[in-house]
Amino acid sequence: MSEIQKLSVPKLEGFTIEFAGESGITLAGVLSNPDPRETVGPFFEALHKAAVSDHVDTVDVNLRELTFVNSSAIRLFVDWVGRLSADNPEYVLHFLTNRRVTWQRTSFDVLRSLAPKAVRITST
Repeated sequence: MSEIQKLSVPKLEGFTIEFAGESGITLAGVLSNPDPRETVGPFFEALHKAAVSDHVDTVDVNLRELTFVNSSAIRLFVDWVGRLSADNPEYVLHFLTNRRVTWQRTSFDVLRSLAPKAVRITST
């Protein structure tokens, strides 16, 4: 079992995180609590460390069913990208987004510009 699969997923009302494959997660619902850094932030940090430990090439993050996040939650993704080296990332963050969800269209293009070698986006 990979280190990623051993992680404990935070529980929040209206928001879910599920593992997808060996090195992926699916986020769904609404993430709008005032400070998601207290709950989801530690999970993203642990996931990053586990991905590095597992020597994965890519971490898939399926956001297609994540309909809304507040600005504090968007910061979690910025922080995650910031953990990766922009020039020589430990792995690629592959975000699967829904082009019909406005916040995803506008936010993830900016994330890719922060670390183009570390972020890949597939929008459907």
